[in-house]
This record gives sequence, C-alpha cells and structure tokens, in this order.
Amino acid sequence: MAIHPSNLGRISVAKQSAWGTKQTSFPAASFAEVEVTMPQLQREALMTEAYRGQFHSHRIKAGSREGTTVSLRMPVHGWSASTPSGDPSASDQSVESILLEYAMGAVHYNDLRPRTVDSATTSQITVSSAMAVTDVGSAILAQSNAAGTEHVIGFIKSMTGADNVELNLASATSSAAYATGAVYGSMTHYISTAQPAQGLSLEYLGADSTSRIILFDGCVSSLKITASPRQQPMMEAELHFADFEFMESGGNPGMYEFPLPQLPAAVGNNGTRMLLSGSPVDSVSAEFTVTCEYAAIGNHSSSEGVSKYVITNRSTQAAVTIPASSITDAAIFAPGTAVDQLQLDFNAHVPGSAMSILIPRALVESQSTLGDSEGIVAVTHTLAAAFYDADGAAGSVDSDNAPAADSVARVALL
Repeated sequence: MAIHPSNLGRISVAKQSAWGTKQTSFPAASFAEVEVTMPQLQREALMTEAYRGQFHSHRIKAGSREGTTVSLRMPVHGWSASTPSGDPSASDQSVESILLEYAMGAVHYNDLRPRTVDSATTSQITVSSAMAVTDVGSAILAQSNAAGTEHVIGFIKSMTGADNVELNLASATSSAAYATGAVYGSMTHYISTAQPAQGLSLEYLGADSTSRIILFDGCVSSLKITASPRQQPMMEAELHFADFEFMESGGNPGMYEFPLPQLPAAVGNNGTRMLLSGSPVDSVSAEFTVTCEYAAIGNHSSSEGVSKYVITNRSTQAAVTIPASSITDAAIFAPGTAVDQLQLDFNAHVPGSAMSILIPRALVESQSTLGDSEGIVAVTHTLAAAFYDADGAAGSVDSDNAPAADSVARVALL
C-alpha cells in the first residue's frame, strides 16, 4: 500500500475552454507555489428519515459533488521572469492574474511598448507616441533614472494633448519619470459586473502516480492580499467547485520548478510605498480583500446538476493600520468618512515583477480602532471601495470606452 507524504506533489490552476469541460493540460505557468493544502472534497449525503423498526441508520445515497472548496495561500509572483520586451497579454497570465480576474471580474491589457518618456512631472507623463483612450484607468510603469534601475507606477486618470500623449496620473509618483526612459504596460484587474465566461480547473497531484484529482467548474469566492512592511506580499484565495474527478493516473510530478519570480519583501529600496489620501504614510500593515457572492445555476443534464456559477455581488475592502498621528477626530475616523487615493506599490523598480493596488475612493466602513503595535499606538481603518466617477474628467479624452476607467478598485501586475 502506497503512503503519500503530504508535502510532495503540486497544485495547478487554469481556465477551462467552457463551463462543463474540465481542463486536463496544465503548463508550467499554471503551477501554483502555494503552502501545503488539501482539497476539501464534498459530496452530498442524501437520506430520508423514514420509519424504522429499530434505531439504526437510515439508508444513505451519494448525491452531487457540488461544493468542494480549496484554500490557497502563496507569495505574489511577477508575470515575467525577465525585463519584458513587450506588453503583457492574455497568454502571459500567471496564477495570480487568473485568480484576480475571477475575483474582480475583468482584466485589461494596456499598450505601452515600445514608447518612451518625452517629459514628465510627478503628476503627468508625456509619452512619445499616440495612446488609445481604452487605456484610461489602467496602470503603467515608467523608468525614473538614467541607469534604468528605478521605476515608478501610476494609474492613468485621464489623457490630454494631441494624440493622447499626456498621461495624467491618479496619484503623484515618488519622482518624475526619466526623459527618454522606457515605459511598460500592465495587466490591470478591476472590479466589474462581468461574469466568468468559463470555469476554473484545479489539478491536485500527490506523491504517487495514481494520485491525481482534477476539480473543475470553479469560481473564486474570496481573495485577499496582505502586505506588511518588510514582509512578502501574500495572496490568499478560496475556490469553490461544482465537480471533481479522480483521474487514477498522472500523479507524482517528479522534479519541477516554478518559472515566475516571487515579489520580494515590501521595502522602499525596491520601490514599495503606501499612499493614503494620495500622500505617503507610515504603515504597520495593509490588507486588500475582494469577496464574491455567487449562485449555482441548476441544470439536470450537467454532470453534478450545476451548469455554472453566477456572481451576484462583489465587495472590496481594505484594512490599513498606521501609527496614530493624534488621538483626535482628524486621525480616528467615524463610519462614512471619505478617504481618497489608497494606493500600494510593490517592487516598482523591477519591470515584469511589480504590483500596484488602487482604491480611488473609499468610505470608512466601521469606527476606526486603536491598538498597540510594538509599543506604539496604532489606528486601524477599515475601508470599503465606494462610488467613483472621476476618470477622464472634463477637458480630457472621454473614457466611456475605457474598460478600467472609474472602476472602484484595481490591482495591476506590471
């Protein structure tokens, strides 16, 4: 009888071609560098509490497999193992990008390469050739020193000038982009009402050749990014599946490696920063969370009675803990207080391995609380992404057809 060490194996995540069709091919880019976890397999037990002649169990029939969940926790990875020569596209999606797309609803790939910086201030970058209005709302990465070892991140708030070459930024960058420096595009994931066009499949491989399970027709029910100073940005996601299959062969992955780089510790030397109300702040911790409410669509002919999942609501929150500047109303917020421009940039100096989170406008969801942080009084603000409609403002290019514009929350991989 084979014994299965729990820390040997592999988990992979990939999109399906359609709902109801499990994915069976998992390339290296789909390998998830996750902490050891086990699928929580679910199958309904059907029982009728009928009359009996004695106190024994009622008869039990196996029902639908719908409801299996998997929790994943991993360091955030970049989308490219080297400095990208072009902009990211759908073929470059990492596991994190797929999870973000399914949690937030949509992703936009903007078009910057091979443009360069003509001139810049901390609030505007002028690029060398025409831009598409569809890129309003998305993030860009721009070189900020002559050696190309430092870069800055900005979200395009509006475009002005002939051919839309003046990119006005939602938040000021830490320094101006370098004239003639390179600019890079992003995968900008954003809150949308869009529904997943196809389900997700997750492959679990154990240490034995017979140990292979594929869970399929999945959706993301929650996603969290935690990012404390000096710590690696971490992503946690919970996935919910309608079906699974024991494949009976194809387990024991043998030697393999993860092709994409982990983001490093959140420190300023690699271009990490946090902005609150558009200004840099001291910080103790930060969390970004997207929660999805979903409904299973019943179907008699589907393998487990569910044809797909429909997302009925997406909610976005952030919890930030910062040293208390004072013990007053000005520092300890009441519910409903508006907070603008929460932005967190990570590893901005490395194209292909950077990330940025933006909530352009938030409301304090509950009374800010006081606590102790290593002997310092700290205040925790719990923020909810609020209505926002300020991208493409009057006097600039109309952004009605820009997918990420006016989105209440965005996460970009650059």
